[in-house]
Formats: sequence, structure tokens, C-alpha cells
Amino acid sequence: MAKAVKMSGDSIGRNCTVSQEGDTIVIRLSATAPTVESKTGKSAVLATTNGNVPIPGTEWKVGLNVYRSV
Repeated sequence: MAKAVKMSGDSIGRNCTVSQEGDTIVIRLSATAPTVESKTGKSAVLATTNGNVPIPGTEWKVGLNVYRSV
């Protein structure tokens, strides 16, 4: 099992952080974090915001799912 990596920025969900660098919003996730099974069991989820969430310090929201079929 891969070890989860600590990332800088505000956590916005499972294995995803966000930060603002100048005029760029940066979303980071670890490509080696352990996956979890989706509710249906059809996918392995690497990162998710579990719906739309606000990006701290901005007026923007983001909805993110990174997964693969199993």
C-alpha cells in the first residue's frame, strides 16, 4: 500500500488540496495515495471533493473526482 503524502494548501476533500499562487489556482493530489472503493464498487477513487466545494479565499467552487474502473 502506498503512503499518503502531506501536501501544502487547504484540504478541500479526500487527497486534494488547493492553494492560490499569484493569479493561478493550484489543485494538488498525490498520485500514490491509497484508493478507496466507490459506493457502487465499480471504481477505485484516488481523490474527490465529494461534490462542489468553495475554494478558500476566492469566489470560486470546484467539484473533483479522480478515479479508475476496477
